[in-house]
Amino acid sequence: MGKEIEIKLRAGDPEQLQAAYEKLKAEAMHAEEQTIAMHTRYFDTPEGILRKRKWTLRTRQENDENVLTCKTKGENHCRGEWSIKRDTEAEVPTQQELQALAADGAPELLLVLGALQVTCEAKFIRRAAMLTMTDGTKIELAADVGVLRGREEEEAFCELELELYSGSYDAMLRLAGQTGFPEEVRSKAVRAMRLR
Repeated sequence: MGKEIEIKLRAGDPEQLQAAYEKLKAEAMHAEEQTIAMHTRYFDTPEGILRKRKWTLRTRQENDENVLTCKTKGENHCRGEWSIKRDTEAEVPTQQELQALAADGAPELLLVLGALQVTCEAKFIRRAAMLTMTDGTKIELAADVGVLRGREEEEAFCELELELYSGSYDAMLRLAGQTGFPEEVRSKAVRAMRLR
């Protein structure tokens, strides 16, 4: 099973976000940084099969790369996650892509969903650094600034994400605690779906 261990933190404004990002980046022994323009579309059936299970299915344009991802509900900061690179311009995920996700371990329910439609979107700029801490723990630190979009409404957001790639979960928690930011327990998808 693919697994993601991540903490999201809500920043008050972009200036606070960038200051916290720089502070945490300075804690690392080594940091590799990049800036990524992201455009995410979230999908569900007209009956909301995925939403009812608290799963997400999304496509995301990350600079020049296009990715399809399925995430499932988990416990605490851990959840299921499976991704494949897309090589099609089709807006809606194809049956072949869903089969590839299932072959990688994603739930087989994806294969019998039927019609999928865009439910909401997120468009943002991510400044990301892969941090290597002194104990060898690897954490991706990401500062996201952008907008969530429903069918008619949109809402600005800025948040910090820490994702554990390897090493100590406690090290990630300690790093997150240094920001003083409250935890954002709702995903971008959940917040965007609540917009009209």
